[in-house]
Amino acid sequence: MRWNFDKSVLVCLLLFVALLVGSAALGYWNTSRLDDDARRVAYTHEVLDLASDVLRNVVDAETGMLGYFIVGNEDYLQPYEAAMKNQDKLIRKLDEKTADNPDQQKRILRLRQMAGERMATLSHELVLQQRNEENARAHIAGGKGKAQMDAIRLLIAEIRAAEDQLLVERRDHTRRAYIVAQTSAWLTAALGLVLGGVCYGFLRGGNRRM
Repeated sequence: MRWNFDKSVLVCLLLFVALLVGSAALGYWNTSRLDDDARRVAYTHEVLDLASDVLRNVVDAETGMLGYFIVGNEDYLQPYEAAMKNQDKLIRKLDEKTADNPDQQKRILRLRQMAGERMATLSHELVLQQRNEENARAHIAGGKGKAQMDAIRLLIAEIRAAEDQLLVERRDHTRRAYIVAQTSAWLTAALGLVLGGVCYGFLRGGNRRM
């Protein structure tokens, strides 16, 4: 009878150890999953911000040019000059942040081309303005710049819409992972209580036999 009692205690101890190890492994897996989901959500927000920055940068270039056209003071060209310097850097960051998304990569390649064309048009208009104001006004009135900006806004809206969809999916995934983490924690606690009760029953039975 003594051997049976010792064996029962040993089994309980082994089950407790297995439960603790399993709980630790499950907790680590849940934490890693939640951390990964949080990074993906933050990543999506970064892409959304960068897309907005690209559009804002082109608008800043236009604003600087407009101020220069109206006032004729080259100080008003500062936003334009800053935007020209920042454009490639912003699009390169956007390209890097979406390296794992082929559809977005295609859109960003188009955005790079379209933004480059818009900046080239603004540069051409600046040269025209400095040489002949009437020619510059006529070129602007032709509507090429507006068409370019409309196309850029539409493309950036597509990029943002795709990221918004990803954001919804990733938030749903995070919410499900959180539910799984909570459920597994409660189940582990319940199993611990059940196992404790079983072991207590073994101990009491062993003590009676002694």
